[in-house]
This record gives sequence, structure tokens and C-alpha cells, in this order.
Amino acid sequence: MKRAIVVLLLSVGMLLVGCGDASEENIDLYMSRDYYNTLMNGLETDCSGTVNVRINVQDYGSIDLELYGDKAPITVRNFVYLAEHDFYDGLTFHRVIPGFMIQGGSTDGLGYEGSENTIKGEFSANDVDNDISHERGVISMARTGQSKDSASSQFFICQADSTYLDGSYAAFGRVTDGMDVVDAISEAECQYFCSACGNIFSSDDGICTNTSCIVHTAWTESGTDYSNTYCEKSSPVDKIVISSVEVLG
Repeated sequence: MKRAIVVLLLSVGMLLVGCGDASEENIDLYMSRDYYNTLMNGLETDCSGTVNVRINVQDYGSIDLELYGDKAPITVRNFVYLAEHDFYDGLTFHRVIPGFMIQGGSTDGLGYEGSENTIKGEFSANDVDNDISHERGVISMARTGQSKDSASSQFFICQADSTYLDGSYAAFGRVTDGMDVVDAISEAECQYFCSACGNIFSSDDGICTNTSCIVHTAWTESGTDYSNTYCEKSSPVDKIVISSVEVLG
């Protein structure tokens, strides 16, 4: 997967036919046909309705969720496929913003990388009828910049209502038990993360401390403040590890 920042298109951070129809003619425009067929026909779990999963977080506890295969069939199948293949085991919640969300599923622990396959973005701005609202406890998919069909493995759980994301991100389930765990994770001590260069740092002003980074040089040389665009206090000081994701059925 190309090096790209998988983030939500938010100012604070920088944030066809009926979905699930196996007869779609435009699959190749947004995801691998082979992977689409795998998701639709090659899973151990029946994802046609509600699927229950559990995210086990080291030192924090468990988060139980129900995923809605009738609302976001490709997204749910993708998450279940990755869980069935132990993809999330050992990955982290790399992005934590209290009063907003916790985000995990990045293979490099920074948010630049995900799984090998990308999927259809199942939200209204991408011509998909998905009425799940981004309320507290809802799980949704992160994606790359403006690309609507770029979600892979990175997901986020809303710690607070974030309904302004409705229609632009693929919500696909909600927490049924374990919001206390989500709240505890959201309170983790964090350092700044610079999405322009990947630097993790401590700073009083939030300006990247990497002297070769455009954010740092633009600030020091011209006084232009790029901190609100590229730097956010969101990288946990201590790793928050996903021990496993269980598919309960």
C-alpha cells in the first residue's frame, strides 16, 4: 500500500447500485475483484445480518461491538476477514483524541499504512445508502485524504457524537459493551504527531521539532503557523495494544 496518511479530514487533524450486490459491474473501479469475491463468498462467518465482535485491548479490557452487515456489507466483511486472519493482533490504537475518537489498525503504528486491500467506501457521498450516524460508540472506517475508496484496515470508534462525519465515512457498527474502555483509552497521555513528516514529539506550541520538516521551517523562518494543519496531540506515550479481535458470531 502506498505511503499515504490515513486520517480523518478534520480541521483539528489537518479527517452505483445497491451495496453488497455481487452482480455489480464497476467493482474493478474501486477494489480488487478477487478480494471482493473473497469477502462475499470466502468468509467463515455469516455476515448477512448482525455480527458480534470483541476487541481485546492489552491492560485496558474488552470492547464488544455489533456490526451491521445489512447496512455496510463490504465494510463489515472486510473487518471480519481481517479479524478471522488475526490481522489486528498486536497492532495499536495509534491516534487518540479525547472528546472525539480513538483510531487503530495501522500496520506501521503511525497511520500511514494499512492492509493490502482497499474497499468500497460505503457512505452517501459515494452513492451508498448507509444511515448509521456517527454517534458515541459507533465504529467507522478511516480513509486516505479525499479518496473515497481507500479504506483498508484502519478504523475508529467515536468517543463522542461526531455526526458531521455522516455521509463521508463508512460507519458499520456500534459498541454494545465496553465504552468505559473507550473512555479510558481516550484519557491516555499523548504526544504531538506531525503528519507532514511522521515526527512524534513534545512541545509547548505544537510545532514540529524536526528541523527538516516544512512545518518547523515555515514556522521559524516565515512565522506561518502550520501546526493546526499538520500537528495534533494524538500519539499515545505508551503503546495501546490490540491483543486480538474475536469474531463471536
